[in-house]
Amino acid sequence: MWNSYSASFGYFEACRLATTSSTAFSVFKSNPWFNKSVGTSSPAHLAAVLGKIWNAPSASISGSFSNFGLSASVASGAFSAAFSSFKSNDLIGTPPYVLATRYGNIGSDTGRFIETVYNLSSSFGDLSGKKIVEFGSNYGGLAFCVHQWWPTISSYYMMDFPTVQSMSMVYLSAVSGGIDTSSISYDDPSGSAYDIYISEYCLSEQDTSSLYKHYYDYVKPAIQGFYLRANFYDQMQFAKFMRTASLDFTCSVESEPIFRIPNKIIIGKK
Repeated sequence: MWNSYSASFGYFEACRLATTSSTAFSVFKSNPWFNKSVGTSSPAHLAAVLGKIWNAPSASISGSFSNFGLSASVASGAFSAAFSSFKSNDLIGTPPYVLATRYGNIGSDTGRFIETVYNLSSSFGDLSGKKIVEFGSNYGGLAFCVHQWWPTISSYYMMDFPTVQSMSMVYLSAVSGGIDTSSISYDDPSGSAYDIYISEYCLSEQDTSSLYKHYYDYVKPAIQGFYLRANFYDQMQFAKFMRTASLDFTCSVESEPIFRIPNKIIIGKK
């Protein structure tokens, strides 16, 4: 999974320091060791995300996202209001890349999470009361944004290394506009019924044996489907994964912007 031992050690140390030091916690998103392992989105990707959502057909999306299809003069206020809760994710950790927009400053990773919420909404509908598993949940930014849109999610399982889970506990308790953490679980969801499986790059970064064991143990059991951001650099591995997933799900693939090749968004629905 990891690029190198030094990268993984540096990442875990960044997570540990963020948990034990208020100074490190205040800037952990800009820590180069943290970003070296998990990466971060760019302002260009954020701009592409905003354009994608802005130009979406309003009739296909429910809730506040339906405002995005209106003219700029009509929708700007609604757009800002819809994003205000998401932008609380940028108040802690000092995001390394922030884009100034007409809706205020938005961290690039928060923009990626907003896109994921948008894609989940358009693909699976209302997730209120649903149970979700996220593999590679990191500091909890996506979990935070998902809960902003659907505050009554029943359960949200966050699968990651214990050191990272400890950091996310601190983060989700501290972030402004925080969520009801009673829905958050750090337990292994094996044997539990859940609706949606999510992984942003982590699954596709596993070695072959780990990837398919994880697929059968955690992805396939999802009742409604899965949502993946994937970076399969080996196209044969990507083709094999799609053949496997297509036996259990109806799958669609969307390439991310050209400057993020080979990244793809893969959605599987039952």
